Amino acid sequence: MLYGKITKIDYTPGRSGGIIEYIFKDEVRNVSFVERSCAEGVKVEDFAAGDDVQFSVSVTPAKIYVNNLAPKKDRILPNEVYDLKEWAFIDYHKYKRLTEIALEEKWYFGEQPYYYKDEEKLCEKYPILENYLNYTYKRLCVEGKIIISDTDEKYAAFNTGLVDKRYLDIFALFVRNDDQGESQPWELLDFVIKGEDKGKLLTENFNVMPARAVYFSDISEVVLDSSALKENENKIDIDYEHIIVENISRFPVEYIVKNLPRSVTFQTVSIDNLDRKLSDEEEKAFYDELSALISKDKYIIYGMLGSFKFAVEMAARRTLWNYKTAVPMYYPAGRSMSILLPICLTEGGNADIALVLEKTKSSRYQGQTILTLEMAYLNSRLITRPDSDWLVTGN
Repeated sequence: MLYGKITKIDYTPGRSGGIIEYIFKDEVRNVSFVERSCAEGVKVEDFAAGDDVQFSVSVTPAKIYVNNLAPKKDRILPNEVYDLKEWAFIDYHKYKRLTEIALEEKWYFGEQPYYYKDEEKLCEKYPILENYLNYTYKRLCVEGKIIISDTDEKYAAFNTGLVDKRYLDIFALFVRNDDQGESQPWELLDFVIKGEDKGKLLTENFNVMPARAVYFSDISEVVLDSSALKENENKIDIDYEHIIVENISRFPVEYIVKNLPRSVTFQTVSIDNLDRKLSDEEEKAFYDELSALISKDKYIIYGMLGSFKFAVEMAARRTLWNYKTAVPMYYPAGRSMSILLPICLTEGGNADIALVLEKTKSSRYQGQTILTLEMAYLNSRLITRPDSDWLVTGN
């Protein structure tokens, strides 16, 4: 995204447009725009000379074209349209400090941590923690709970939702980032406990401490009604065919191959080689081809339906036996709560995917989609650390 100021504008019908002055690589530049340069819902007459704007460009050998022209958004105030890293610069070493002061938790998937290279030294990465903080930030933006110091607007802060070993809230404390300019108006100073070390800046500049994010208002939103699971009055409705066709890439390969006729062939990859690691291009091409195939061949869907339905029945029985089987999750895009159930499709009895159930106005449950276990864990971790025997980072 680029930022600039309109220096000239013409409202004449048929040739409306103008000139934008902006800085790129420390050089002042000018670029022209026309009606079709504007973002959706924006018109040239919405602007005036002197207006601050934001835009993107596409470059050809002959010309630079302005796209997505819109009034400049205030990036100082938090806004959920941005990721946390767009709003604030965060030194990656700060994540490690957060893992050290917060209650002990595994912030990566699998048995071994991820690493990145920093000055020839391997350092741990924390993908679950990064995702957690990013979507916690977005939720707090919606709730208006990210606060900026009143006196000089030098500091900003939010409640991470995490606690230390004494169960004291951990806050993210930010300072205005003059060095980064427009790109990231804030910089993370540190993760702090109020009144301790750098946390003294928090209590010195804020009279009221930032509140935690809230995702639900009624306990029924996070606990599955067991009466909906009883076989003689099942209240779970699932569009199985839609879920299979639209989300085929989330099913385990072993399950897919088992339900495909041996006569099926693909242009992208041989069925016999599906156990090898596919490149991103191969994987996308294969699943596009597979989705088109099963949309036309109902017999493939019918073959998958039987075991899928049985897996849902087993998940329901498992939840009746142990209510903790049903795991609550928050869906950021829809800003809504859902319930996750484990779906076991392959041998071994371990969950392969998660079924997402959404409670309807009639108090029934609609199976909306399926998620991979990683996707399910990331969404559920926004609420709390899952207390589950199937949704764990090791899986």
